[in-house]
Amino acid sequence: MIASFYTGDGTILQGQIELKTAQRTFFNGCEIQEEDVSQIADMGMIQTTEELQRLNELGAITRYNHFIDSFDSNLFNHPESIHGVTHMKRVLMHCLSLAHQMNLDESDTRVLCLCALWHDIGRVHDEEDTTHGDLGFEKVQKNNLIKQSGTLDLRVSKVLSKDDIMCIEFVVRHHCRSDKANEHLLTTQTPDHLHERLDVLWKVFKDADALDRVRIRDLDPHYLRFEQYG
Repeated sequence: MIASFYTGDGTILQGQIELKTAQRTFFNGCEIQEEDVSQIADMGMIQTTEELQRLNELGAITRYNHFIDSFDSNLFNHPESIHGVTHMKRVLMHCLSLAHQMNLDESDTRVLCLCALWHDIGRVHDEEDTTHGDLGFEKVQKNNLIKQSGTLDLRVSKVLSKDDIMCIEFVVRHHCRSDKANEHLLTTQTPDHLHERLDVLWKVFKDADALDRVRIRDLDPHYLRFEQYG
């Protein structure tokens, strides 16, 4: 069977392992060893240089750097994992870029950026998991991150509004759930006056998160949710 491996430096390799090896490591909770993998190849990911250049052209690179410099990587259970700090940085890039393309205001842009910082801090592994969003927002609450967020953004220093906080909670908790589930949760668990705003924010964020797969050439652009991306 084919398996992908993260090296910790932003590189993802792909190789072949026997099914029995995968089953052994999964059920025993141990890591696959290099000698268990054959036909190892670099997946030839797209690098972040072009993305950073794009942020610079948008005038957003200073804002991006301030978010990164202010972030505590120890919030992650596994900072070097596939969904760790490197992934978070790329999702943040995409949030800033998509927010610009969608003409979102400063408050919505900040909401998306804070979601990028926090969306995977609840992960305990890199497999599919619909609960890590809930764990992540609980960590946001436990570490009082909402109150500290005013120092994270150069553009918006004001305290987050109640509506901003509800939007952040919804996106962080539910970014790992299906679109169908989110559409149901939106109409049943959020105030009516936030429906239109949240309907844009969770979709843009899920696209920003999914765009990380561009680096491993595994994203069909037809699945993105807004034509405004261009």
